[in-house]
Amino acid sequence: MFMRRFRMNREPNQTEVLLRQMSDMDKFAERVSELCAQVAELTEDAARDPEAQARLAKLQQTWDSSNSAVPEQIEQIQAHMQRAVAYSEEYTKAMRAESDPSDAANQRQRSDKVAYKKARQLA
Repeated sequence: MFMRRFRMNREPNQTEVLLRQMSDMDKFAERVSELCAQVAELTEDAARDPEAQARLAKLQQTWDSSNSAVPEQIEQIQAHMQRAVAYSEEYTKAMRAESDPSDAANQRQRSDKVAYKKARQLA
C-alpha cells in the first residue's frame, strides 16, 4: 500500500496536464484568429499590387482548404479533454477509496470501477 501511495505521488497530475493542454489550445485558436486578420489586411493592401494579390489569393485558397475544419477540431479536442479531466477525477476518487480501509470506501471503490476503466482507456 505504501508503494502504491508513493507511486501515485510521483505520477504527474493528469488533471493539471489536461487543463494546461486546453489552455494551449485556446492560445492556438487565438493565434489562428490573429493570423487570419493579418492575411485579410495583407489582402486589402495587395489591391494595389496585382502580383501580390495573386500570391495572397493562392495563399488564402490554400489556407481555407487546409484549415477549414480547425475550429471544429479544436472543439472536439477540448470536449475530449474535459471528458478526460472528469474521468481523471473519478480515477483519483477510486484510488483514494482503494487506500481507505473502511467498508464505505470499499463500496465506493466497487461503484467507481467503471470510471477507473474509462480513465485507464484514456490514458
